[in-house]
Amino acid sequence: MKTKPSRCGAGLAWLMAVAMASVLIAQTPPNASSHPVPAARAAAPGNAIEVHGHWIIDVRNPDGSVASHNDFQNALVTSGQQVLSYLVSGSSIVTWDVRLRSSSLDLTGPCSPNANDSSCYIVGPGSALPTLNPGAPNLFTTGAFARTAAGTLEITGNATATAAVSIGYVESIAEATGGLGVQPFSARALNTPIQVAIGQKLYVKVIVSFGGTDTSGDGGGGGGGGLDSDSDGVPDANDPCPMAPNPFINGVGYCPASIYDIMKEVLPIGSHVELVNVLVTAIAQTSVTVAVDSNDTGYQGPDYSYVIVELGGITAPAVGNRVTVLGTSTAAGSFPVDPSIYVPGSMSAVSITVTSAF
Repeated sequence: MKTKPSRCGAGLAWLMAVAMASVLIAQTPPNASSHPVPAARAAAPGNAIEVHGHWIIDVRNPDGSVASHNDFQNALVTSGQQVLSYLVSGSSIVTWDVRLRSSSLDLTGPCSPNANDSSCYIVGPGSALPTLNPGAPNLFTTGAFARTAAGTLEITGNATATAAVSIGYVESIAEATGGLGVQPFSARALNTPIQVAIGQKLYVKVIVSFGGTDTSGDGGGGGGGGLDSDSDGVPDANDPCPMAPNPFINGVGYCPASIYDIMKEVLPIGSHVELVNVLVTAIAQTSVTVAVDSNDTGYQGPDYSYVIVELGGITAPAVGNRVTVLGTSTAAGSFPVDPSIYVPGSMSAVSITVTSAF
């Protein structure tokens, strides 16, 4: 067994070694909490319990429109069988992750590279990977998992593509206690890779069921025991905007909104919002100004059409870039002195993604 790598690139290089060699690593993630997997249905004597994995990946353009809907099954891998045996022996699941890449044979994927690994990692709450590899640009802490009333396990999350690289291999990954560590659970090599363009969002749902039949539903976007009206990988019961696909970061959902809505306080101060494909018009030391351009669909005039975005350490995009901003509204627009002079409100950003550059 290889020794653990240095901090630089340690987390993902370590996971790659696990994925490629299916070895056991005695590593318990920090702050581990116990989340049991759904109970398997009883099998007849002499029969193995079957595990079904049903995947839904929706690729969405920066404007929210669906570029492709992808629906397929996967299979339990050898290390996944080891996960089940450890659970029977008293170990418990800390969290579930998802990995997307072009092939099982390399480290290429559609996300920003960490060293030579550009796979997309969607990690769940309590994952060890962000601690092992702080600041890795291909780690997305948007993952979540839940046991449904139907007895299935649903793993959800999303990532943003920064490269036009297709997805040809997908994996679900378990992180567990009891010396099991991080293990690939199920995987699928896709006969037809999923095409991805720069700036597109990848919404993933994995529905894991146990027993002799597949309970994943009719193969559509919302099967598996939890209604998901907008097919964004998050059940309606856990989605702050269930009729509009939206990203999650650290368990917080950011709902699509217009600058006008947050500047006019149609949405209350403190709302978690997603501004899609807005124009960067100015840069200050710790903030940028983004606006609805006069040629954009939805332009309602200059008043309330722009907002100051506090960067909070995020690298500022260039003036003229189109960006998607995730953040929290902090102040509305106003006319405090002169009714003809608009003073923009503000929001604090947690993520800024350049969708086009000029």
